[in-house]
Amino acid sequence: MNSNPQTHWTDEALLGLLYGLTRGPDQDQHPVESCPDCLARLETLRTSRQAIVAGGDVSEDFLRAQRRAIYQRIENRKRAYSWSWRVPLGATAMVVALAVFLYRPAPPPPAEPAVLSDAQFFSELAAEASGREPRAAEPIHGLFAETE
Repeated sequence: MNSNPQTHWTDEALLGLLYGLTRGPDQDQHPVESCPDCLARLETLRTSRQAIVAGGDVSEDFLRAQRRAIYQRIENRKRAYSWSWRVPLGATAMVVALAVFLYRPAPPPPAEPAVLSDAQFFSELAAEASGREPRAAEPIHGLFAETE
């Protein structure tokens, strides 16, 4: 289908030519008859098409039997799917049952501490402040200690 005589027609172009869909843009410059390979491929396609078309008519009995088989397959498929809703329902029931049996409520909150008056609060704060320093402060005091 190309203008170069060394290249061949594509299968799509040959099928288009066979069915009369297209003539091909380069058919005038490179007709299919000028290439023996392309012509042989086109003839093979023509004979295949004629064999398919010449297959003859299909009898009414065959078509009826085929239609019955199709309807039978459709009916069998409907019956096969009639129970399929039970599987997700059973799985959901199992999950709900596990959730009910394994559920443990949160522990009760701890009792609230006794409410202190301001005087008690400040006395406890003063007692903590007047106490000894924490051990973590000892290395810091060591930095400022005078060496002898």
